[in-house]
Amino acid sequence: MTHSVKTQAIVQARTGSTRLRNKIFEPICGKPLLGWVIDRLREARLIDQIVIATTTNRDDERVVKFALEEGLPCVCGSEEDVLDRFITVLDKYPAKTIVRATGDNPLTDARLLDLLIEKHLASKADYTGLEAEFPYGLSAEVVSADALRRAHAESSSPKHREHVTTYIHSQPGMFSIGRVDPPDYLIGRGYRLTVDTGADLLLMRALCGRLEKAGKAFNAENAVALVDSDQELLKINNHVSQKDWRKQL
Repeated sequence: MTHSVKTQAIVQARTGSTRLRNKIFEPICGKPLLGWVIDRLREARLIDQIVIATTTNRDDERVVKFALEEGLPCVCGSEEDVLDRFITVLDKYPAKTIVRATGDNPLTDARLLDLLIEKHLASKADYTGLEAEFPYGLSAEVVSADALRRAHAESSSPKHREHVTTYIHSQPGMFSIGRVDPPDYLIGRGYRLTVDTGADLLLMRALCGRLEKAGKAFNAENAVALVDSDQELLKINNHVSQKDWRKQL
């Protein structure tokens, strides 16, 4: 067992997506989607370590190999019980504070993560998430390892265990919950900027290509500004419905 770190990002990533298999390895401007997620997390000043959390499925040996190539630790655990997968990571790589990240959000925003971590540590909350409207795919959440372990011990609902933190923020009387408004460049935008389908992937490639051509970085602030200036881009994936985890609980 390694020594405990202060703040650790755990990236849940697998190849078996129901709507777009192997999406985490789909290229965007020549880089795999998961590679973009990792790069964004590395930009966050307050994240001390990044761990990839994948499954024990044979197909996900590819994820393990990619993590090794990136110089990152990787832990394999349950496919459906993602909360248990996170605890498996914590047992091997202890940390006090956890940033939950997913492998399908290439526009994960480092500045937003640092803001959340800073507020979380200052307030000593069990869980800190976002308030107000912001682009889907840029959500971020920070949770204490103790709260995660408590949720793991107390919650038996398959959906709570699949979505990792829902047991915590659905029990405000049992856990201290903090909320933070996103930065001005994100707030009030309901854009769909995640990758769950082929259409979502096409939008990401269009955004990255346009930004690259303009000599700008492919990041959340620049991508949102581009969509602000050209709403036609949203037609690429505006037919895609988002699965609402709240209806599943």
